[in-house]
Amino acid sequence: MHAVQSVFSPASPQAAAIAQLTQFFIIVAGIVWIVVLGFLAYAVLRPKLLAERASDIRVTRHQLGTVGGALGLTTVLLIGLGFLDYGTGRSIETGGGTSRDTLQIRLVGRQWWWQIEYQQRTPPYRVVTANEMHIPLHRPVLLTLESSDVIHSFWAPNLHGKADLIPSYKGALLIQADSAGVYRAPCAEYCGDQHANMTLLIIAQPANSFASWYQNQMRDAPPSAPSLTAARGQEVFQNAACPFCHTIRGAATGGSVAPDLTHLATRTTLAAGSIQNSRGELAAWIANPQAIKPGNRMPANLVTGSDLNALLDYLATLK
Repeated sequence: MHAVQSVFSPASPQAAAIAQLTQFFIIVAGIVWIVVLGFLAYAVLRPKLLAERASDIRVTRHQLGTVGGALGLTTVLLIGLGFLDYGTGRSIETGGGTSRDTLQIRLVGRQWWWQIEYQQRTPPYRVVTANEMHIPLHRPVLLTLESSDVIHSFWAPNLHGKADLIPSYKGALLIQADSAGVYRAPCAEYCGDQHANMTLLIIAQPANSFASWYQNQMRDAPPSAPSLTAARGQEVFQNAACPFCHTIRGAATGGSVAPDLTHLATRTTLAAGSIQNSRGELAAWIANPQAIKPGNRMPANLVTGSDLNALLDYLATLK
């Protein structure tokens, strides 16, 4: 179930701190707005009284004192809000170290998709997937943020604030989901023509469910397809241009510039959330990716007819 994408629906300690700070700022701003409107109404409704007493030196001094007091109060208020904002930021940042329980994930922004690498302390060390990040509930997750091309931005409002992914620079962000759900994290920095179609799904699930998912992700694809049509599709995949860009672990492919397809059939969407992962939409994506996501880096494919159907049968086995 997809959660409501909102700062005011926090599902992590970090997002809760940001939501509380936002609500406090809104309340303070509302009070200031009401006070200003009150003084404005007083000035509009009592012009005659103010004009009659304008020559009174005591009134002038009183006005200067009032304005000076208001200015001082405003300064103190702004400084206080600044310290509160700074304190909240410090409380949710990653700090210098992490516990052994922290799940470490390298998130790389590319035009226009997300590469996700789980970096564990024990073998197999790395599990690579794309566009859908699974995380366990109530466990801290340290994201290392990188970009392979232009500036992208990670923003999952239910889990944390916005953080930029800058080429040649590694950033870090600590998140922790305390409520199960699917949280959207669209790229929040314009990164080219398909910026709007670059969405990361963060799937927060119980620890045992995550462990099962991760165990499956560690497996390579079978070296041979389970059926004749799927075997034919595997041949189509290997003889086309697919292996030059994509990787299927266990199938002698080594492309690294496009999403890893080892467990493609387990994902809910394709093309970074642009379409659903169904047989029909996958066929359309393979046949003419530019019709679905103009400007993306996937070239037109010459696989058609029975070859395309066989290829779809093979890709459906990648679970």
